[in-house]
Formats: sequence, C-alpha cells, structure tokens
Amino acid sequence: MFLIKDGTSYDFNKDVNEEGLRFRFSNILPKKDKLEVMVYQKPLPEKKWIVFKAIKFPYINFFWCGTIVMTIGFFMSIFRRNSEAKRLDKKQS
Repeated sequence: MFLIKDGTSYDFNKDVNEEGLRFRFSNILPKKDKLEVMVYQKPLPEKKWIVFKAIKFPYINFFWCGTIVMTIGFFMSIFRRNSEAKRLDKKQS
C-alpha cells in the first residue's frame, strides 16, 4: 500500500513471515511508469525454548548401588594396604 496525501507520500510495509521477508514500496515514478520496491530480510528470531528429552532407565538404581559399593570397596582396600604397610614398617624396625 502506498499513500500520497497533500503531496507527501506514505508507505506501509508488508511482512511475509514464512520467508522472513518484508516488502515496502519506496517510491512511485508515474512519469517513467516505474515503481521502486525495497525488500528486507528480517533476522531470524531467537529461540526462546530449550527442549529436553527425559529417558527413564528402569534399572538405574542398580547402577548407582554398584557404583557406591565399588567406591566403598576401593577406599577399604586403600585403608587396608596403608595399615599393612604400617605393620610391615614396624616389624622391620
């Protein structure tokens, strides 16, 4: 749409949201039988949502129990080796 009122021209833009474009008549030249059209590419809007997908693992509790048992066993072995090393040091002295 282009409006000429009292010798002043007014233009209105039209958006094509599917393509991200904006069209605007910038000038009409009736003597040359021409029309100037400006085309703008609108920047893509930022995505406002983050989508997460939750997956249920039915036996995840067994995994965590096994991890805890292995960690406890690891620390027990370190403690046992340290105590054995101290006993050997006392016997050698």
